[in-house]
Order: sequence, then C-alpha cells, then structure tokens
Amino acid sequence: MSVGGFGFLLDIGVFQGLIWLGVEPIPARLVSASMAVTLTWILNRHLVFYTSSQTGRGAEYVRYIVVQALGLTINLGVFLLLISSSELAGRVPVLALIGGAAAAIFFNYLGARCWAFRMDVDRR
Repeated sequence: MSVGGFGFLLDIGVFQGLIWLGVEPIPARLVSASMAVTLTWILNRHLVFYTSSQTGRGAEYVRYIVVQALGLTINLGVFLLLISSSELAGRVPVLALIGGAAAAIFFNYLGARCWAFRMDVDRR
C-alpha cells in the first residue's frame, strides 16, 4: 500500500469515527485531514523521499504543510461542493471525502516530490 493509501485510511477512519460520535462533517474533516497530513509526512520522509539529513526537518515540514494545505484546499473544496450539491453525499458524507481525496491526490504527490522533499533526497 502507498503512503497516500495509509493517509487515506487514517483520514477516512478518523472521519467516520467522528461522524459516528456526532461530530458535524466539516469539523470532522478538518481533524481527520490534519492527522492524515502528519502521518503522510512522517511516512514520506522515512520511506519514499528518504533523507539521511537530520537538519532542515522544520523547513521541510513547513514546505510539506504548504503543499498539503494547497491540496487540502482542493480536497475540501470538492468535499464541500459534493456535500452541498449531492443529496447522497449529504446523507453519506464519506462519499464526499472520497471525491475530495481523489481530486487532490496527484497535486499532493507532485508537490511533495518536486518541492517539499527537494533537498538532499535519495528517492527510493
């Protein structure tokens, strides 16, 4: 499974759990997406875009957060569009989550590869 796949599973699991606990979809989405971004940074840093450098982690994480924030804007935009325009997605909000994630996946990967992990990287 890919790093994005693990992030997606965490995202969807936390989101669905919060929905079951009665949290509204938008706050649940913000919590689940934030957790997924942190997990994917950790996994990408150690498994995909390996760097032996221990310096620059803070700057790298900031670049990664910027990329993910832009991707999350795409993701949440599609999520909100689907929630507000589709009766089915309104009743089953996890469908809107899937649509949003699918819309942002390539942007997130390319941003991570080309910018966030651009320095001192041994691409495996």
